[in-house]
Amino acid sequence: MARVPENETPAGTPAPGGDKPTNDTPPAPPPAAETVLNGAETEETVKLRAELDAEKSARKKAETLAAEKEDEVHRLKTPATPPAVARPAAKAKPEPKPSRVRVGLFRTEDQD
Repeated sequence: MARVPENETPAGTPAPGGDKPTNDTPPAPPPAAETVLNGAETEETVKLRAELDAEKSARKKAETLAAEKEDEVHRLKTPATPPAVARPAAKAKPEPKPSRVRVGLFRTEDQD
């Protein structure tokens, strides 16, 4: 445990009869805390964000260009398909013949 001076109590207020006034005001928050609470951006943050955006757009352009070149290489390597030959119209199917009835396959009462 830390050693407490004779004229102060552990809470930071002077002991009774001490000549130091009480510390009622809290210390000022650090500048970073104000930036976080207010959402303000410093010049450095704005500059870094602009650099990041520039890098992202450059990377996107490079990836798009690479994809276009790959597509072009694929298109040039595949052989061209011959033009489709027009087929003659399909012939109409003839009407089916009526089915034949076989006679004499089963015995009827007349045949006995």
